[in-house]
Amino acid sequence: MRRSLHHSAGVRPLVVRFGALGDMVLLGAALRELSVRYQTPVDVLTSGEWSKWVVEGQPGVGTVYRVASRKRPFWMSPSQWHVVHQLKERPPGPVWFLDPSHAGRQLLTRAGIDEAHVIDFNAVTHSSLDHILTKTSRVIQRSPKAYPPIYSLNLEDPMIKGSLLELPASWRAAFERWLAQRPFANQRVLLFQPGNSVTTRRGRLARATNLKYWSLNHWAAVLQECAALYPEHALLLIGTAQEARLNEKIATLANRPQIHNVSKDLPLDRLLALCNYADGMVSVDTGPAHLASAVGLPMVVLFGPSRPSEYRPISAYGSQVVCVDTPKPPYLRYVEVRQVIEAVHQLVLKRTPLL
Repeated sequence: MRRSLHHSAGVRPLVVRFGALGDMVLLGAALRELSVRYQTPVDVLTSGEWSKWVVEGQPGVGTVYRVASRKRPFWMSPSQWHVVHQLKERPPGPVWFLDPSHAGRQLLTRAGIDEAHVIDFNAVTHSSLDHILTKTSRVIQRSPKAYPPIYSLNLEDPMIKGSLLELPASWRAAFERWLAQRPFANQRVLLFQPGNSVTTRRGRLARATNLKYWSLNHWAAVLQECAALYPEHALLLIGTAQEARLNEKIATLANRPQIHNVSKDLPLDRLLALCNYADGMVSVDTGPAHLASAVGLPMVVLFGPSRPSEYRPISAYGSQVVCVDTPKPPYLRYVEVRQVIEAVHQLVLKRTPLL
């Protein structure tokens, strides 16, 4: 397939995407592709803190515009005022609105961006069975009316093959210093991500709204199996600091000496470096799974409300992902321990050399 070359030299693409950690990891593939296509960095309009770690500084990324919240009323949001002013001052260029939600679309209108400059994800017909990367690829292969390509693109040949993140050297060095001080410094490691953003909210873990809840006893059983299967590995429970208590309960239930709960001490730069260092991972369908996939980590992923066909991690490295889907969507709780243990036995570990 021939790359698209454009008549308008020097135009700078803008991509709009508001999302959680996994969404922003997946966005990176589109940014790289558009950067290659236009031979220039791609600017990004987004929200939240994730972009500081998985968008800024990545190859092909230019200026990152960030609002505190795209859903807050405009008159109450100074960050939206500032971004609209920045967009008004920005030279015209093609815009891809890649958010499946319409929230935030009004920022482009307020900035005076002409509709002929915009391709909207929501205006393109998608199959519900397609992976989000395939849907995104289908959108970025289209060009706004104001910026027609010289060559037509084959819309049936997806440009995006998988997610990819580059790890800054400074993050690697800081991780190596951190690892040297840990009791598992001379062991290979496997990662386990039991929690998700809903887990940290108030209320019972097993409440109906916690669709990605999986029994703590089930997690403990998987850890015990992995301890027997990989006795030379340290088994690290990861997540946010808010998930540390959950992880501690699982570690107590599993009761194996090689289990370590590191979620209290895991900012995103260290998490990315740890994923790059680890041999494998078992995770619910959540942001860290996509982060790990983007650095080529083999993994088992448990799915509840989301379908693997739409949201399974896909790595540009081609690393293995074994998906375990619930028999009764949208609830992850109906996944059996046997299913996950069978998936663990299918996993081919990376066998990262020790530092």
